[in-house]
Amino acid sequence: MSSQSPNLMLPYMAAAQAQKHLTHNQALEGLDLIVQLSLQSFSQTVPPLAPSEGQIWAIGAGATGGWAGRDGQLAAWSNGGWLFLLPRVGWRAALGTEVRLWTGTGWAKPELQNLPGVGINSSYDATNRLAVAADATLLSHAGAGHQVKINKAAVGDTASLMFQTGWSGRAEIGTLGDDKFGVKVSPDGSVWATAFAVDATTNVTTMAQLALSTPLSPADGGTGVANPIGAKLIRSGSHTLTINTTATTSVTFPTSGTLATRSGSETLSSKTLTAPVINTSVTGTAVTQNTADTTAGRLLKVGDYGAGAAAGTVLFGRANVLGAVSQAAGVPGGAIIERGSNANGDYTRYADGTQICWIRDFLTLVSAAAVWTFPATFITATSPSVLAAQQPGTTRFNIWVAAQTAASNCSIRSSDTSNSEAVAPYCTLFAIGRWF
Repeated sequence: MSSQSPNLMLPYMAAAQAQKHLTHNQALEGLDLIVQLSLQSFSQTVPPLAPSEGQIWAIGAGATGGWAGRDGQLAAWSNGGWLFLLPRVGWRAALGTEVRLWTGTGWAKPELQNLPGVGINSSYDATNRLAVAADATLLSHAGAGHQVKINKAAVGDTASLMFQTGWSGRAEIGTLGDDKFGVKVSPDGSVWATAFAVDATTNVTTMAQLALSTPLSPADGGTGVANPIGAKLIRSGSHTLTINTTATTSVTFPTSGTLATRSGSETLSSKTLTAPVINTSVTGTAVTQNTADTTAGRLLKVGDYGAGAAAGTVLFGRANVLGAVSQAAGVPGGAIIERGSNANGDYTRYADGTQICWIRDFLTLVSAAAVWTFPATFITATSPSVLAAQQPGTTRFNIWVAAQTAASNCSIRSSDTSNSEAVAPYCTLFAIGRWF
């Protein structure tokens, strides 16, 4: 039989041993040092100068002095001397509140990787591997920002935060069975409905319904009528309401209240606004019937004037009233008024065929006819009427048309009050006729 215990290596008392108390006390001394092992250091290499009775040090590598050659052992100050103990694998030792285990080569902190679970003031289970019971849980930064990451294996799985009442689910946010960010709610933890979801690809938000606090007034672009859930929208600037249909669509208003319109407010009484499908040309008394229709309040159809209109049915405005006039078979086309000028003077043509030409500072000839070529030609079939006027001055002259006017020119002569043509004054001339 061995003289020492197999684990703590404490001495046994031998049969018929004299002074058995020495062996017994030695065993008690060992138990006192090893049980509830408390250390002063996990890696001391130099013996302390003034150790106290019962203090123990774990000797580190490269020990010196009285500990030389004792690396890895325990050094206990007992009965005025050093007592060395050899730790066994699995022994636990505490240094203050820190606990370590002897691995056979060193004192190691307990392993915290790949633990089956952790319970803080609570108990974990196979599903809830981390369980915390507390008034609050703090996750703080380490010098900058902080992220809480919830990862799932595939698109069809769920990564979420669950909110419960009495251990029964009431709300859940996250990627709930797809990659959309959504919010689900439940009244009982069994039946769930998606309140809204944001598509991760298109950024489009889908909302089940919108419950708003108060009715939207006409001033805010609403009807002022309280919906069953209540409604209030705040808009900035103008907005439009578009209804796209492929069949007859009805919009039903509440049975009471008022409807804000562009012309004022209309009292509601079970009124239905029906919007038929419009996929053909619009007819009826709401639009113009022909190019001569001037009925007040009717909408102008494409084809009556402007775009798509037949020749001679053009809608004029500030942008096209002036320009080149034209005609075909006596029917005016182009602009209403044409204005032009050249070295022969100025002219104006009107869409009705009237043409006016004029020139200022026209110089007559001495004892001869001066030819004025019109700045724009008149119609050949008729001759324009020509008016001559003396320009302002102190000398009085006679100025007249010397020959029958033609489509493109006329002859002008001049004399003084004694009928002498030995003068050549300046004058102003006008010709009025038609260009078609």
